[in-house]
Amino acid sequence: MSYLTLGGASTWLLAEDLLRGDPGYAHCYRLRDDQGRALLDHGGIWLFELNKFTTERVETEQQRWLKFFKDGGRLDETALPEWMQTEIARLKALLPSAAD
Repeated sequence: MSYLTLGGASTWLLAEDLLRGDPGYAHCYRLRDDQGRALLDHGGIWLFELNKFTTERVETEQQRWLKFFKDGGRLDETALPEWMQTEIARLKALLPSAAD
């Protein structure tokens, strides 16, 4: 698979706050020159500060994955919460106990 196929994105999941003055939990950074022109039309670095992610009501796939990364270790695979009731979320391979 090529760099262009993957989109050249990097995702960082942070347990601690990196940007203390910014209340947002999702940040996307792209490479730009001094005139503000983007080096690429795709790619970049996504930072997700899990400590700041406090959404209880999951409305998007991004929120579902972030909640899984933040709270997944405490889930009971026999009684998944409503926000995990999707086809992909029910796959046993996604749960921490699947590695056992």
